[in-house]
Amino acid sequence: MSSKVKIGVIGTGSISQVHIDSYLRNPDVEIVGLCDINEDRVKAVGKRIGVDNCFTEVDDLLNLELDGVSVCTWNDSHAELSIKALEAGCNVLCEKPAALNAKQALQMQEASRKTGKLLQIGFVRRYSTHVEMFKYFQQQGLMGDLYYGTARCMRRCGNPGGWFMDKSRSGGGPLIDLGVHMVDLAWYLAGKPNPLAVSAVTFGRIGFRDNIKGYDWYKSMDQDVDVSTVEDQAVALIRFEGGFALNLDVSFDQHIKEDVIDVNIYGNRGGFALYPHAEFFTGFGPYLADLQPKVKPEDFGGMFRGEINHFVNCIQGKEQCISTIDDGLVVMKILDAVYRSAEQGKEVPVE
Repeated sequence: MSSKVKIGVIGTGSISQVHIDSYLRNPDVEIVGLCDINEDRVKAVGKRIGVDNCFTEVDDLLNLELDGVSVCTWNDSHAELSIKALEAGCNVLCEKPAALNAKQALQMQEASRKTGKLLQIGFVRRYSTHVEMFKYFQQQGLMGDLYYGTARCMRRCGNPGGWFMDKSRSGGGPLIDLGVHMVDLAWYLAGKPNPLAVSAVTFGRIGFRDNIKGYDWYKSMDQDVDVSTVEDQAVALIRFEGGFALNLDVSFDQHIKEDVIDVNIYGNRGGFALYPHAEFFTGFGPYLADLQPKVKPEDFGGMFRGEINHFVNCIQGKEQCISTIDDGLVVMKILDAVYRSAEQGKEVPVE
């Protein structure tokens, strides 16, 4: 393609800012329009980045000549807006999670296949230097056969409030907001084995704490909800075809010393820890050995730039997408099973 890739952004809240900034850094991109239900907000963002086409109705945005859109809205509108954009002839980058549930994600997959347009899901952690390093170690045979993983993303005081704690809009709490990243990343690193069954429990004992002093944490831009209807914490054991298992633990609020995020993958030849530093653990003959490769620290902004650049390259036909709706559907099936297992109090199949 000789001309710049024309992009629209739907939703101009917090997460959209990293999309927008990443698009602005790409010399092959022109942001031609923005849309948000909050007119003041979308106009303010448009003024900041020099975009005049600012709308409150998505149909007005989709009437522009667009090559692709980012969907950066509440979870409950991901499916509707993505499908509408696909049917309008746009390629779509939809923020995680793909939808509220697997049923909606399946409808998105069908729309992508019917229109022939790309539907990329925002599994941004796939686009990190640590993941690239893990893939290299695995390809060199250093990990061996992968059989187990652990993934945690736990906050001491981290319920963002607003729509995040409104289940009708979010679909759930830390599982669907944080766990979606953890599940996807561990599953991706393990080679995307077919998920079989889940045994899980969720807790809702703490709720939103907006009276904490001297502690700063990310909050939703609109604090329009008084009572949290989502879980505080979700714990799950997920079994996959081929013998791989994943132990998951995610929370918005828990009485721990400090926030923690870690993903560890174990093979019969070595173990790999992705956070906070990329480390490899193995043995050489009779000696145990720890290896911390020299690599730039993980950069969340860099991951988003990698994700956005990949989306643009896919639109241009330069690359094949590595995080399509096909993967988004599988992850949604796993999350659905976690919630279903917790509700029923027993192991359930991933369906």
